[in-house]
Amino acid sequence: MKNLCVWIAVFAAVAAACQPPDCENVDDGSCGNACCVVDWTFNDMDAVTIADKLNTTLSNGGPDGRYTLATTAEAPTQVGFLNLMPYNLTTKFIGQAHHETKVHHYRDVNDWTVRAGQTDKSVIVRGFSTSLIGGALGDAGQNYKNIKQVIEAIGIAGTEKIVFGCGKVFN
Repeated sequence: MKNLCVWIAVFAAVAAACQPPDCENVDDGSCGNACCVVDWTFNDMDAVTIADKLNTTLSNGGPDGRYTLATTAEAPTQVGFLNLMPYNLTTKFIGQAHHETKVHHYRDVNDWTVRAGQTDKSVIVRGFSTSLIGGALGDAGQNYKNIKQVIEAIGIAGTEKIVFGCGKVFN
């Protein structure tokens, strides 16, 4: 009985981690840990504008004030998005941020890429969020929310496509 009470307490704590809205995409360890990968396509937009908006949004703490930009391997003394355009790659910018949840203070890592879309006038932003605590079987939808609220905060309408995790079942 004691073990049952412990498990109930653990699941109750995880369930309360994500504060609505946007907590409906609950992942149960798709990446060996809870995770979510979402692509957002923006038409009639360029990579520089999108990367600038992401960088500005995240450098100010993000939409909930609990995001912190990280350094990149390529520029270990600089936080924010790294410009890869001089290398003529499909990926134009890359960046990382950490997010701390409001309740329980869990930390998640968010990796971002900004790359060329299918047309000259489209850009794809990939957001990848994973729980930064080992054994996070469930995320209560927090990883999806980490991505979605940043994209909404940049204020540009785009089209969402869940790529992996986020509670989506893949064959």
